[in-house]
Amino acid sequence: MRKKAILLLSDGSRFEGQSAGAEGTVIADLVFTTGLVGYLEGITDPAHQDQILIQTFPLIGNYGLNEADMSSKSATIKGYVIGQLSDTPSNFRSEGDLPSFLKKENVVAISGIDTRALTKILRSRGKVKAVLTTDPAQASLDVLTGRATSDLPKAQSDSIFPTCRGLADRQVILWNLGASQGLYEALQAGDHTVCALPKDTDAKTLLDLQTAGIVISDGPGDLADYTDLVPVIKALLAAKVPLLGIGLGHLLLAQAQDLAVTPLIPAHHGAQAVRDLQTGRLFLTNQNNHETVALESLDTSIADLRYQCVNDQTCAGLDYKTAPAIGLQFRPEGRAGVLDGLDVLARFFELGEE
Repeated sequence: MRKKAILLLSDGSRFEGQSAGAEGTVIADLVFTTGLVGYLEGITDPAHQDQILIQTFPLIGNYGLNEADMSSKSATIKGYVIGQLSDTPSNFRSEGDLPSFLKKENVVAISGIDTRALTKILRSRGKVKAVLTTDPAQASLDVLTGRATSDLPKAQSDSIFPTCRGLADRQVILWNLGASQGLYEALQAGDHTVCALPKDTDAKTLLDLQTAGIVISDGPGDLADYTDLVPVIKALLAAKVPLLGIGLGHLLLAQAQDLAVTPLIPAHHGAQAVRDLQTGRLFLTNQNNHETVALESLDTSIADLRYQCVNDQTCAGLDYKTAPAIGLQFRPEGRAGVLDGLDVLARFFELGEE
């Protein structure tokens, strides 16, 4: 019989279930993802660094796991919340079961709770802090309010991607704020040399490298944690370097162009339908955002709204007029079952050829 686990939210909401991973206590921000597949990609996604991740799809673990599907070399989340756990996977690609992986990666996890009710709380309130524990004595608001939720995002000093060196021809720089393996692989498919630089790279270093373009990746934490990067992006815009901002990178790119950013409630996590306003094409995307560009204050002399979320009519992407730059609220890399955004990368590569 599995050990009891408790999830306590900062508003006092309490959920009790069974432990599905490592034993212990973690305190972090709660986020949810709506994908039907791709749970291993989410658990190892650098953009989920030090968060407690909720899977809204009820049955998780049924196809096991495979190392080739990981978004990074290890789990990035602190805690994991699922409705129904399948610990006996059935899939020809499976290399192991989910609970064993979570224990090995020291991820505290809970199963057997109403994830629909939990997600409704987050949809109405935005980001929520919580304590997830296998120790009943730690399931108290005193514990939750008395400890920090997480460290600020760290520079990607242990990047699994090749570091930019020299002056490679047609080189694409991945400015790594928390990029996934899927993004790196998708960029490689564009017939360019792809290399990565960490988030603390200065403008001079970025500009000194011969490049076909710079991708500002998605990443963990709050937008306010990255304000020091805005002047660097301003310098890249002034130099007319082709830029692609994704997720967090998209919001930083917008701030560098003095566009307003506003909280997104409910937040966008997992699958979101998006419309290309230029072609009318409707497609499915993968998103991980708590904020968005405020459309009511969008200066059309700076950028045009190119992509729009269908459900709430919020901004999903911009085409800039003052610089060769594209901003995407969604991820274009085509992992975890969402393959429809890959054509945006082709548009980015074309910016570097103009």
